[in-house]
Amino acid sequence: MGLLPSVGRLWHLARQAEDLFKLQDQVKDAVKLIDGRLRTLEDRMTKYEAELPQIVTAAQSAAAAASSATSGLSLTDLVTRLTRVEMQIESTPNPRAAPKKSAPRRLAAPKNKKQ
Repeated sequence: MGLLPSVGRLWHLARQAEDLFKLQDQVKDAVKLIDGRLRTLEDRMTKYEAELPQIVTAAQSAAAAASSATSGLSLTDLVTRLTRVEMQIESTPNPRAAPKKSAPRRLAAPKNKKQ
């Protein structure tokens, strides 16, 4: 009777070892998957680092273009407003200005009246 419980324990221990080996295989698969993903990320980061100067240059160009467009629109608006003000000034009489001199009037010669 002492042999049966020992065989049972041994069987149980073998099953646990088998489960551990299965878990080890699952962990290896998970580590391989994570390693593949990390390599992909590393490759992408290397690619981005290589392209970084181009990205910075493109961003600077975009910022310069946006700045130029904004200042250009502001200058255009300013010129339009100044032109309108000048036109209003030109069309409004200036009360301080001296009156325009007109040509002197000629007096008509008196008519001879016949008596």
